[in-house]
Amino acid sequence: MKFGVTAGVAGLWLAGFAGQVVAQDVTLTSRDKSIEISGNLLGFDGDYYRVETVYGELTVDSTGVLCEGPACPNLESYVAHLTFSGSRQIGRVLLPALIEGYARQANLIAVREEKGADSLRYWIQSADGAETAGLFDIRLTSSSEGFADVLSNEADIAMSLREATGDEIALTEEIGLGRLTKNRQQIFLGFDSVSVIVPDASPLDQIGLDEVAGLISGGITSWAGLGVDEDAPVQVVGFEGLPEVWGQVQQEIAGLGYALDGEIGELPLGGDAENLLSVPFGFHSQVPERMRALAFRANCGMVYEPDELALRSGELPFRFPLILYRPMRRLPEIGQEFLDFVKSPSGQRVVARAGYVPATPRLYDFEAIGYRIVNGILLSETPEDFTALKETIAALKAGQLVGGGLRVGENGRLTAGSLSLIAHVVQMVELGQIDGKQILFAGFGPDSDLARQAMEMFTDALSDGSYNFSTEARHFGELLPLACPDTDAGIALNARIEIWLRQPDPR
Repeated sequence: MKFGVTAGVAGLWLAGFAGQVVAQDVTLTSRDKSIEISGNLLGFDGDYYRVETVYGELTVDSTGVLCEGPACPNLESYVAHLTFSGSRQIGRVLLPALIEGYARQANLIAVREEKGADSLRYWIQSADGAETAGLFDIRLTSSSEGFADVLSNEADIAMSLREATGDEIALTEEIGLGRLTKNRQQIFLGFDSVSVIVPDASPLDQIGLDEVAGLISGGITSWAGLGVDEDAPVQVVGFEGLPEVWGQVQQEIAGLGYALDGEIGELPLGGDAENLLSVPFGFHSQVPERMRALAFRANCGMVYEPDELALRSGELPFRFPLILYRPMRRLPEIGQEFLDFVKSPSGQRVVARAGYVPATPRLYDFEAIGYRIVNGILLSETPEDFTALKETIAALKAGQLVGGGLRVGENGRLTAGSLSLIAHVVQMVELGQIDGKQILFAGFGPDSDLARQAMEMFTDALSDGSYNFSTEARHFGELLPLACPDTDAGIALNARIEIWLRQPDPR
């Protein structure tokens, strides 16, 4: 770990130079004077300059050149500076927990400084507080603004509650900053979701998705509309940070076939969430004490309990990913160490302790999906359907489900969570945790080739070596549904590939 200036003069240093510099002219000259590069200094990570030149963006080793110009950093007193920009939900809650967890593991201290409603800073210092190893600035904006800041060199890392759009991916690639869908640039942290959260004393145990639509659009204004013998008015409120994903909630419920009749106004924030007359919308990760999240009920009778498996698999409505995106350029040493920590088991434990569902998969016994069998029975109509369901149960009942499953996004590629799950299973294989077992890629939905494609992607991701496991891909059709198959969104939700660990077939 490199240390720079003492804590007492770090503030003065900031006035002169930071990792995200304002572009200014510099000239880099080789030690023997034979090569000279001029341009705008975009950044410095302690070892390498990034310079925008007439030839494009260049990365130059600082040990081989002399720097002249107003933006040249002081190599002796350099302090690494990393800027995050994007989602308030990540930047206000999860990222600080990860920064503080990283500092503890690295025997450093993280000093938090509030810089107003929209930003905060962490000073990463030596254990005695005498020296500063780095500065982490966090800009609380939105997912879209985070991407824009990274593309304009105003930030190093974007914090997002959604996957990068096709335009953002294409633009990043076009300007030479890599492909955002690669694992190295797409750091998947875990999942969260929007829940309806009520006081423990509330008479509600579950809420229909049609009722959620009515609450959002103003079609339901009293408790009588929720089936409660009480004609008092319903007070719909939202927790802090919810506006960022409120539009996504509306789009998803409309896509599932529930009409949003009436005028949709802004979601009132705050209020007395523990008021028994309130119906608060909030984050699954931040259910306050003495309150609980309701199960959701679909019109076809399916009920989605607000548990970890339902959130991982995507069957719990209003789920969203937690992702950090970085351009393909060098980060300061402390920045790369931090990202390595985020992806490590220790970092994932921090994600879980903060209330989120971490990227690291859990193993679920067959009994955990018993409700899906009930769904399959409810939707089976012919003797052939029941026979196929029986064969599916026989194939899976002795196995363990790994995580929530793989999904193909709207862009035709595996989602960030799916790529992360494959990477974790690859790691399990390479650590010998799956020795002697079979990995079954179980496909559900109309596309009979998805399971095979996922299996091939997995085997291609393995490093060269000799491994003691086998693989199989099987397609199970429309069985074990997660959602009512009466809308395009429901059909898409049922289409997935699950990864099961089981003993090899003795045949």
